[in-house]
Amino acid sequence: MSLSSRRITIAVLVGLLASACTATPERVPEAALAATVGVEAVGCEPTTERGTGILLRDGMVLTAAHIIAGTDAISVVFEDETLPAQVVAFDPEQDLAVVRVNTTRPGLAIGEINPGEPAWVMGFDHSNDAPVPKPVQVLRHLAVTTSDIYLEGSFERPVLELGGKLIIGDSGAALVSESGEVGGIIYATSRNEANIGFALDIAALISHLSTAKEPLGEWGPCQ
Repeated sequence: MSLSSRRITIAVLVGLLASACTATPERVPEAALAATVGVEAVGCEPTTERGTGILLRDGMVLTAAHIIAGTDAISVVFEDETLPAQVVAFDPEQDLAVVRVNTTRPGLAIGEINPGEPAWVMGFDHSNDAPVPKPVQVLRHLAVTTSDIYLEGSFERPVLELGGKLIIGDSGAALVSESGEVGGIIYATSRNEANIGFALDIAALISHLSTAKEPLGEWGPCQ
């Protein structure tokens, strides 16, 4: 599928989603489409782990830690190429990871998204290697007490509760404002309520980006 065809498909999908929701954001920022990537990780048999990530500055890609935990090789999938990635931050408590790729592509900036504001969850379709934006509403800030990705311990996460239809494959997807800034990373959907999802908010993102420098030697066991 050509890039132009993918853009047309995305535009049609966005139009259908927007017509079905109230108070949706006006449009998907073009920079957010270009910065949305797939994350693929192998090494925890029997299948390849797949999720979503978002490109920031200096080749840094934010994603969910549970996608890459214990794997041997990680790749970042753009619309037109796939690049090997190195893990530079891994936090099983917050379910957040940062991987780095060798690229000069521009990425997105971090910015706050407040409750009541419309936003986009930037998912990724691995079957077509293309971004899939979904309109959501930011409902409220929460401090959630939960276990780590291995179901151990008890930790507090700064979270944004979202209203919108999300799927398991959206793990690691960015929550992006209408101005094109990243305000969160998707890590879960609600087990009790339909059309409710959760994103780590910018407090967690900024903390990990400030320490993401050298490649790690290991990043936890498989789940």
